[in-house]
Amino acid sequence: MTVAIKDRDADAEIIQRKFTKWAKKRHLGKKMRVARQAQLRDGESFAVFHGNKSNAFPVQLDFTCLESEMCQDPTYEVMKDSEYQNVDGIFYDSNRNPVKYRFLKEHPAALS
Repeated sequence: MTVAIKDRDADAEIIQRKFTKWAKKRHLGKKMRVARQAQLRDGESFAVFHGNKSNAFPVQLDFTCLESEMCQDPTYEVMKDSEYQNVDGIFYDSNRNPVKYRFLKEHPAALS
């Protein structure tokens, strides 16, 4: 069965409108600009994806942009017997692959 191009275009337009509405509600443009500015300034940034039940859309996906300074472990300890090696908030497995991250709750500049 073939789908008429007209039907596909109408479906694509509906999806585009819904995505645009979701992006505005989730402040996607602002979050992407923060991530880009952090990348230009620091060389990297983090996007933490999570569900957001207050989201009034069928897709509950949301994300938070974090600057690289926030990836720290304030209780930094060398864990010799641990499964993972902790290097200031980034936990690596025995093959040096990052497996988890720890972030501060507030930006370090706000703490001083």
